[in-house]
Amino acid sequence: MKMRSELDRAMQDIVLTEARRQAILHGAAKKRPRFTRGARIAAAAVCVMLTASMLVMASTGLRAALMQALGGLAPQSQAISGVSTQAEGIEVRVVSALADSSLTRVYCEVQDKAGDRLGGEMRIWGWVEGLPNDSGISSGGAKVISYDGDTRTALVELTADGNHLTGDTPATVSFSSFQAIQDIDGLPLPDGVLTAETRKTITLADGGKVLAPEQTPHAFVGTGLVRLSSIGFAEDGRLHVQVAFAGSAGNDQSYMITTVRSRSGKDFETYNQDLTDASFVQDGTHYYDIAFSAGVQDVGDLVLDPLYGTLFTKPEVKGEWDLDVTIQIPEQITYATHTQVGGAVVSQVRVSPISVFVMSDNDASILFGNRPAYAMLRDGTKLILTKNVVNASYSSGELNGDTVGHSYDQWVFDEPIDPADLVSINLDGVTVPLQ
Repeated sequence: MKMRSELDRAMQDIVLTEARRQAILHGAAKKRPRFTRGARIAAAAVCVMLTASMLVMASTGLRAALMQALGGLAPQSQAISGVSTQAEGIEVRVVSALADSSLTRVYCEVQDKAGDRLGGEMRIWGWVEGLPNDSGISSGGAKVISYDGDTRTALVELTADGNHLTGDTPATVSFSSFQAIQDIDGLPLPDGVLTAETRKTITLADGGKVLAPEQTPHAFVGTGLVRLSSIGFAEDGRLHVQVAFAGSAGNDQSYMITTVRSRSGKDFETYNQDLTDASFVQDGTHYYDIAFSAGVQDVGDLVLDPLYGTLFTKPEVKGEWDLDVTIQIPEQITYATHTQVGGAVVSQVRVSPISVFVMSDNDASILFGNRPAYAMLRDGTKLILTKNVVNASYSSGELNGDTVGHSYDQWVFDEPIDPADLVSINLDGVTVPLQ
């Protein structure tokens, strides 16, 4: 996948363990590793327009969470029943989908019937495959929308954007692992703890240098699962930041990192390249130590951001969960246009009841997704689009098999519209007439 390769190149000078690298890259991957356990079930999906009363779900709370996730577009979604599979004590049920030619959302209940291994935050390897694509680039992911502890069931949303569906489309919803996590953000390091002193250093079995634990201990407010162990310059001459994990976070997967910035305005890469990290255990405690390319001579120039990272709080559940569904899409209108907007030419606009999709021709990677944008309806209603962007991507001519590159931008509406009522869109101050 193009996104994945770009991230790999961006991280090529960062020396992290493979597990840590994969954790950072995780959200970029669309096609996930496959496992041999479990069984594939192909079931006939009963798909109708969704109302709350049609949903057969594990709890009323999850039903309400789904309706909230769909928002005003719920009337355009499908209620799906009869599609489920179970492996490793985990049952997956497809309950709803929302889609048009370029946007796909699939909602699944994931229930642990053999224990308490799931949670409200999870690292999920899940995707929707089999969707036609003519751009050479697409994006997708999986996230927990809500979790019901009483039934041990998570409501999971799968996204697949940038494809090109031309009608109702068979697809496969796939998962290969679930792991409960806790994302941590914004743990400030204590003032005055970083000095020019060289801290005591130990050598690990693999020859790596880390700070000796518990030289500058500090407890963070709001969590008992991670604390500062040591910070300072090790005998290798580099700045190290080391944390200790406790309880369910005590394992070699959990990590916390920071960004080191320059008071004098040096480039970001100055202190944040050639990073190395290490996980180790001492006296029964799991530690994580990360080293930066800053030396003691830089101490007066260093500013450390608050710590952030991920705590892996339960073991990963691996298996194979594949479910066949038919993604239904509504009628849409496609316009061939030729409007110059800055350095790009808007060549196609697709309007469905739930979104507007724009393809523009350019060789400069111009994206409109995060620029000011709005749509005008026949009755004069102005729909602000900027905040509702769901896709902003670029595909080179070489990648998409064309002589010119293409930008793909898409925005969803707050509520369904009649596609015939949309008469123009405005991108970055330029009106693109459609009728």
